[in-house]
Order: sequence, then structure tokens, then C-alpha cells
Amino acid sequence: MLCGLLSPSAPSCSSYIYNEFVNEFDFTIDLKIIEDIYNQTTRHAGLVCLCGRSIQNNLVEEIEMTSLAFQADKNAKPAIDLLQSRFSGVLDFVTIYNDVEDQLAQFLVAEGVLIRDEMTKYAYKMSSSLIDMLIWQRVIPLVYKSFPKNIISSAFDKSYKVADDLYVNGIKNIQVPQESVYDTELCRVLVNWIVKAGGIEVDGQWHIVENCDNRRNKHLYSNIVITADHQRIVLELLATATQNDLDEHFKSVLKYAELLSADEIWIVHFMCEDGYTARKLHWPLNDKINVIHFFHNRRMLNVLMNARYADSNCTIKFIVDQVVPLQS
Repeated sequence: MLCGLLSPSAPSCSSYIYNEFVNEFDFTIDLKIIEDIYNQTTRHAGLVCLCGRSIQNNLVEEIEMTSLAFQADKNAKPAIDLLQSRFSGVLDFVTIYNDVEDQLAQFLVAEGVLIRDEMTKYAYKMSSSLIDMLIWQRVIPLVYKSFPKNIISSAFDKSYKVADDLYVNGIKNIQVPQESVYDTELCRVLVNWIVKAGGIEVDGQWHIVENCDNRRNKHLYSNIVITADHQRIVLELLATATQNDLDEHFKSVLKYAELLSADEIWIVHFMCEDGYTARKLHWPLNDKINVIHFFHNRRMLNVLMNARYADSNCTIKFIVDQVVPLQS
């Protein structure tokens, strides 16, 4: 029954099937959910029916509720906070040491969002890259309307990498937020800012296959791709990167742009390095690559932006030490 409700002909047919389902199962589904499934599966009959069967088996028949709402449950906010700070954008296992966070992670396992490493019992990861994409594209923008400074601040301790060769707060080998934290936040901002205006798509971790003669094909992943009616923009992110890291990404973003037929290229670099804006900033030799550097401290109280970009007339422009005010 539910597969029929979510069938590819659903939008054009009357409400008869939907009403029959509601009466038979005494279970109401927000029509926005049906529309969302429709859009996410691009109306693929097999995928639509798979989603319908999953809802029927795991929600309608297994839990004590009479409706399925499109809005996020307020009671699930702590679990979403955990996803936002520890798992979103990370496809590897993450170890949880806190008992409260472990309970939230187990809740997310039960919901099918995370899977647990059965060897350690305390390590979890996103159940799939598709679920990860749906979380940051559909859930996180709905829950977080403003900029949560605490997410970036807590990443220094919870979702970090080690800056081996750079000084941060006068120390080398110190923890700084990893790339996935900025990736998730930037995606959320873009979805809330431009996607809801209509006609624009924002995709993360775009999977690109490069065909190689006489060798195995290369699998590449572009951080963020923005697609409008007549334009495609590729964004490549870095976190507290060295000049060598930047040079490598200057090369890779050109490859992504070529494979995706992109019209515009941006390197977005988030940096915590000491004195970064006091010395000469690192720019690519290729003027087709637009670059923006954001410097911030741990408390996000001092955010500076420097950028080099080509305007609509292909004239190179600069933004120098512009203060970026953040609203909490």
C-alpha cells in the first residue's frame, strides 16, 4: 500500500490512495515527506518503493506513533547536535568516550543514521554517504537557523586534526578543527541561504570517476558543488593548511572543474595559524582559481576574510582583512 502511495504517479493522481492508506493503518504521513522522497530519488520507481517499504516496516509497524511529521523532533536535538559536531562529513569510525554521547549514538544507530563497530562497541560512523548527505542537506539546515559558534569552538576538542607544522597559540602539534566541520557548516549556510530561494542545488562530496587508460579508474570527491540553471561552481575546502597543502588543492580543484564542466572555481581555506594575516598570503598562479582565506580564533570572536577573485569582467579583485561579524 505505501509503495503505491509513493509511486511515481503519486503527484498526478487523486488523494484516494493516500486516504486509503491513512484509514487502513491509522497512520498519517506529512505530504512534505512524500515530496522529499520524490525529489531525493529523482522519481526512480525502485528507490521510491524501497523508501516506502522501509517506512512501512520500520515506522508504521514497529513504533507507537500515529503520524510522521516532516519537522525534526525537538526531543532529538541532542542527537542532532552530536551528529553535527562529531559525525557529519566524516565517513570513518569515530570513538565516543562520554556515556551520554554513547547513549545518543546508540539512539542514532537504532534510527539507522549511524552504525557501530561491533569489535570496540564504542566507535560509530555514518551508515552511508547518502545518509550523511541527507543529514547536512535536509536536517541540519532545518534545525540550525543561525551560526552556532559553539560547534566550531568545540571542534578543537571533539572533531579535530593536529596542525603538525604550524603554530597555533604559540604551539606546534596542536588540535584545530578538521575540514569536515567547516564543510558541514558551509553546506548548511548555503542551503539556508540560496537553495531555499529556488532553482539552485547544493551537493556535497560529489563523486567523480576519472577514466584512466590502461589503469584503474580514479575516484575523486569534490567538497561542494553549486548548480544553477546556467552555472556550476566548485568549492574545495581546506582547514589550517600549509602552503604545500594549498598547492595540491590548487591542482585538484582544476581537475574537478574540468570533470564537472564547472564555470567557476573557489578554494575556501579556514585557518587558525598564528600571524597568518600578518605575512604574505598564498595565492595560486592560475587566475581562474578564486581563493578566500578565513582566519578565526577559538572563540570565533575575531574572524577576518582575505580573498582574491576574478569579477564578471575577468578583472582580479582583492578583499583585505575584512572583519566578518557572526550572529549567534
